[in-house]
Amino acid sequence: MNEEFYTAQELADKLKVNIMTIYRYINSGKLNAYKTGKDFRVSKEDYEVFLKNKQRNLLEEKNNQILQLSKEIEKLKSNIKKQRYGLVWVDVPEAFEDDVENKIPILKEEKSLAIENNDDKPTHLLIEGDNYHALTCLNYTHKGKVDVIYIDPPYNTGNDGFRYKDKRILDKYPDGTDVPKDSPYRHSYWLSFMKKRIELAKTLLTSNGVMFISIGNDEIAQLKLLCDEIFGEKDSHNIIHWKKNQKPQNASNTISESAEYVLVYFNEKPIKLVRGMKGTRTDERGSFKPSPLFTFDDRKRRTQTVPKGTPIECKVWKKGKLQAVRNKLAYLNILDEPIIKNGILQNDVRVDGQWRKTDTNGEFQKVVEDNRLFVNSNGFPNEKSYRDEDSKNVNTNLWLNAGYNELGKQLLDEILGQDNVFPYPKPIELIKEILRSINKQDAIMLDFFAGSGTSGHALLDLNREDDGKRQFILVTDNENNIMSEVCYPRIRNVINGYDFSGKEKQVLFEKTLTLTDLKKADAILEEIDGITKENEESKRWDKISKSINDGLLKMVGEKNIEDKKGGLGNSVKFYRADFVGENNIMHSTDKDKLELAYNAGELLAIAENTLYEQKKNQYYQIFKDKDRFTAIYFREEMDEYDEFIEEVRGIRGKEISVYVFSWESDESIYELEDLKNVRIKTIPQPIVEIYKQIYNLI
Repeated sequence: MNEEFYTAQELADKLKVNIMTIYRYINSGKLNAYKTGKDFRVSKEDYEVFLKNKQRNLLEEKNNQILQLSKEIEKLKSNIKKQRYGLVWVDVPEAFEDDVENKIPILKEEKSLAIENNDDKPTHLLIEGDNYHALTCLNYTHKGKVDVIYIDPPYNTGNDGFRYKDKRILDKYPDGTDVPKDSPYRHSYWLSFMKKRIELAKTLLTSNGVMFISIGNDEIAQLKLLCDEIFGEKDSHNIIHWKKNQKPQNASNTISESAEYVLVYFNEKPIKLVRGMKGTRTDERGSFKPSPLFTFDDRKRRTQTVPKGTPIECKVWKKGKLQAVRNKLAYLNILDEPIIKNGILQNDVRVDGQWRKTDTNGEFQKVVEDNRLFVNSNGFPNEKSYRDEDSKNVNTNLWLNAGYNELGKQLLDEILGQDNVFPYPKPIELIKEILRSINKQDAIMLDFFAGSGTSGHALLDLNREDDGKRQFILVTDNENNIMSEVCYPRIRNVINGYDFSGKEKQVLFEKTLTLTDLKKADAILEEIDGITKENEESKRWDKISKSINDGLLKMVGEKNIEDKKGGLGNSVKFYRADFVGENNIMHSTDKDKLELAYNAGELLAIAENTLYEQKKNQYYQIFKDKDRFTAIYFREEMDEYDEFIEEVRGIRGKEISVYVFSWESDESIYELEDLKNVRIKTIPQPIVEIYKQIYNLI
């Protein structure tokens, strides 16, 4: 009896596969065959054995999958039993483009978009790219360096455009899927999206850093539980209730939403958040509020000495009787003739009056010794009350006057010269109140949901108000051209100035009145008169309006502008998230690490805050910022190493960070051992190690 055989093509037709698949079965030994010339023959018996083996393997694979799923179910049941209270959701894997998942993230400067001003003000960072990858890079450059994080993430309302790239269905929705309100994965998608990013951001905070997160009703409950899980449950964490609208909205059929929330989470060491002081002034010590040292009541008059060296702000201050501007019955007597040069008192001068602080209990002497005494523009002695000295200045979790959404939209439309360029931008006053609250004029602020750039604008404006040196890092992608058409143009315009026709307004004085304040009304009125008189001399504002609304006394300066609104100065470096190598960091080869070293220059410059490139060739790079330098030898080959050493030795800087290529984490350079201002570091291994920690975390 003749045995039946099949050709490779016949089997391919029977199994409905490509003939190359049959050849792979044969070459792997799964299918027994006989070679006849250039082709193969497979007996019917061997073919049937192959089919039985294949069916058995499929069955075993399914059984293994069932077993694995059963174990996962048991694990979830166990977790639910253990976690009787807390946040439980389906952690949905997030997909990124193949290049992103299989390569190593870096930052590359777009030099044509740099904004540079030689004004001795800070240089800030704009980063375009997915915030997950930007945060990965920042974990190398800014780990433990960021003082305050503010983010305004998608509120997940069901119609705010939030999209999620579900890795399980990426073939069906390659650009991600919209998340409607009735989606069964609505909260799971959002929490999966936020958790990774907040965990990465937390590691960037200093030990006493703070994270502020704007959020609405839809996700506040879930977000609070998530942040409690990440930061730990602590009494210091809080929720700020922010009045977002000037007038109630009537669109709802149930209750009008006039407030949103700002979650406040401290890192390791909680700090005191202070209230912003409107009408503050600034000197070399920081922000202060002038406080009158005189009162006009029935207290005893006494004579005290205004000492030599006291700043004098009024144009004329001379011996004799000086009446208060508003209360004509109130006065002080200057008993000696003052000698004043360049606004500084050159002799001791006795002054008679109703002093609030006296030498009797040492309070006045303390003001003098602390260099907080000055004579204001009305001629009355005042003290400088610095923010950290006022124990009553702790902030509250109810913000009724921190700007409104309507004002945020008006300002953005004004800056960009067009209407409705971005939905629901936050007002800069909200972010300025947040920045004031941490009471740090050289703070580093990060916003990785930068959107329209409100937080950057707010920081620049606050730096102008109090001569601060704060630095921002803004991160946003360019979806719907949000970076190229909104965020970047806004920052550029507020730095360089922009055409404007209308009224510029600024709050000059603000105080919530209490019964106690009514008892010292004269002092408050004197302060208001002082601001008015100062403006009469400076002509800063065309008009100053005063109002009382719901117990809030406010002075607002107005100026008509018909030309160009003055720029705020500062500089900005623009970076894009990019990728190198052919594998992700967990499986990176030596070739991938070499490519990382070749392209790590900007990362290292950002880490050292030396952002201005001075020189680059095929072997090394040099950056600087004022008297600080970063020099990088990024190749394994030593062809230009001697030249690099000579370049470093020729640098005249206060501090020089030198990075050299090494397969180890530590390196010494004997040619530079005699230079005390040089610190030696290596690449790429430290970057690799930090990235690996991130992948293990996620």
